[in-house]
Formats: sequence, structure tokens, C-alpha cells
Amino acid sequence: MEFKVAAPLMCAGISIYGGIVRADVPKGGSVGIVGIGGLGHLGTQIAKCMGYKVAAIDVKQSALDAVASYEHYPDVLILATDTVEKSLGKIDGVTSSEYSGLDATVLATDHPAAFELAAALTRKHGTMVLLGQPEKGITMSYQTVIYKDIKLVGSLVADTAQAQELVELFHRNRLHVEITEWKMEEAEQMRQWYCSGASSGKNVIVMD
Repeated sequence: MEFKVAAPLMCAGISIYGGIVRADVPKGGSVGIVGIGGLGHLGTQIAKCMGYKVAAIDVKQSALDAVASYEHYPDVLILATDTVEKSLGKIDGVTSSEYSGLDATVLATDHPAAFELAAALTRKHGTMVLLGQPEKGITMSYQTVIYKDIKLVGSLVADTAQAQELVELFHRNRLHVEITEWKMEEAEQMRQWYCSGASSGKNVIVMD
């Protein structure tokens, strides 16, 4: 594995992998990755290779199209601007749960609207894993907490053993990392590009 490919695995990769592990969904269950960016585009492939039915969820069609083109593509694509009813219909078409929705959702974004959508798409007694760090915190309605009985867990990164598992999973399945290469003298240009929201995947500075 090239260093420029391996580099994003030691932050973005182990963060999303740790979140999927924390969801604690039995093999064959369903996992939704909310936010298909630097973490999410890795997460859809990782979850697929871990034996889950996978839903990719994002507000941008281009992000969904990108992960759909990978060898290990998600089972269903959910555009965040669609109605909850339409999205649940797609999800229930590929899952076999007793309840409508996903067994777990992993939030790889800090947008408040994404949190509300994830709660709506997570099945009763399901789990939401928070990786994103919303500036103003998070809120959950009593309908979600009481009537749907959804469990919320936080996740930061994986441990050393899980990092090793991730590297081996990536190597074994030849997963794809979307990277944009930059030179050291282009660091400020890279920062501005990232802050503009135009970048996708992970930015990597290559030092000769």
C-alpha cells in the first residue's frame, strides 16, 4: 500500500471503522453512513466488507454517485433531500429487519439536519453513532428517545488492534481511497480548498 493511500487510514479510516464497530450490529444487519465525505466514502466500503447491508446517505448526488462506482458499493443510495417515506422505502427494500429502517446509522458529519435525518432512518431499538462534532451540540426528541428507543453512542477513534484490523481489511479487499495530492508549498491553497467545501475524499500532502 502506498503511503499516500495509507495516510488517511490513520485518522479518517480508524475513526469511521471505530464508529461502525461501536454500532455493534450483527453481521448481515444494516448500517447507514450519513455524510459521504472524507470519512463516509471509506465507511461505505468498510461496512460492506464487514458483511452489512449498507446505505450511503448524503445531500449531494455527486457523493452518492462516487461511492456507487466503487467495487464495494453500497446497497442503497439515499439523497438527503428526498422524503423520509421514500428513503425508508428504499432501505426496507434491501433489509430484513422486523422494524422499518436501519439497524444503525453512523454520523460522519456535523450538520444538525443530518442528525435529524439519521434518527428518522434508524429503526426502532436501533443505534446512532456520533462521529461528527456539531458546534452547538445535539438534540433528540422524546419521540426518538422514548417511543423509538434509539440508543446514542459516541465514538472518537479505534484502538491499536482495530487499526491493524482496518489496514488488513483494506489490503485484503483493495478498497478505494479518494485522495487529492498537494505539495508542501501548496498547504495554504489546500486549506482554502477544503474550507470552501469543494474538496472530496481526503487531501494528502506529499513530501519529496
